[in-house]
Amino acid sequence: VTDSLFSMDGTWADLEGLVALRARRPFLLAIDEAHASLVTGPSGGGWAEECGVERHVDVVVGTLSKGFGAHGGFVACSRAVRALLLNAGRPYVFSTALPAPVVAAAHAALRVSQQEVWRRDHLRALWMRLGERLGVEARSPIV
Repeated sequence: VTDSLFSMDGTWADLEGLVALRARRPFLLAIDEAHASLVTGPSGGGWAEECGVERHVDVVVGTLSKGFGAHGGFVACSRAVRALLLNAGRPYVFSTALPAPVVAAAHAALRVSQQEVWRRDHLRALWMRLGERLGVEARSPIV
């Protein structure tokens, strides 16, 4: 389990290294894309998509409260992991569904992200400019 983008220092996880390790020593790879969803990747799919390793990731979790501008979260996984979470995930068992307007807002954000890909480049330019003005290396939107 790893974050894709570590929020305390703005560093990116070495996903290629984790995938290479997984090839030698099989394990379940789960990534928290909370800070990278809609921010990186050709279609906004996060750091795993940016690195080209998304097919090697077993579970992706994220939030709808950052890049999506809504609230709630998501888990993207196989049917088997989904069944396990639905039946044994205690926090899920005692939760309620997201309100329809929140789902609509998240869907709209996803649609905008896919149709207006220039926004990711603009965001990158903004964090790079901020880093320059602060005199620090800006490797991510967490400067």
